[in-house]
Amino acid sequence: MVAVTAAVAVLSAAPVLLEPLGGTPVFPASNWWNLDVSGAPIDPRSAQLIAWISGRTSANTTAVRPLHPDFGPPPYGIPYVVVGAEQPRVPLTFVAYGSESDTGAPGLPGYPIPVEAQTQPHYIEGNVPGGGVSGDRHVLIIDRDRRLLYETFATRWNSGLAR
Repeated sequence: MVAVTAAVAVLSAAPVLLEPLGGTPVFPASNWWNLDVSGAPIDPRSAQLIAWISGRTSANTTAVRPLHPDFGPPPYGIPYVVVGAEQPRVPLTFVAYGSESDTGAPGLPGYPIPVEAQTQPHYIEGNVPGGGVSGDRHVLIIDRDRRLLYETFATRWNSGLAR
């Protein structure tokens, strides 16, 4: 779990939820997320994989397992916020699941998490201002100026410690 322990108010450009990135790649062109798979061969085990994902077995050939999508706009997807280099950075305390979060950017202290994440929905996965206490509570932040992507897991603001 990540606890946001402080925030500093400084005049800066407002963070933008789900800002269109205008073709700016979040990952390098060589990253596998950017591969065009439209012409790739179908895996010979495709039907088995789909059956496994859906929960189908030879005894239950019509099973349907609900999909938990972590893509798309809220309330289903992990929201992201785009910030500028001037976004104030806040220190994080990893209480648990620290290995599930990015370690930050070398040479830059803290994380550019906007204070709006404390008071408004859609900044933290789950749509609860401040993150709440259940669910994955991912935060995705894109620093548009430095072209950096930050991700934290189990994020929540500690009451009374964040301003």
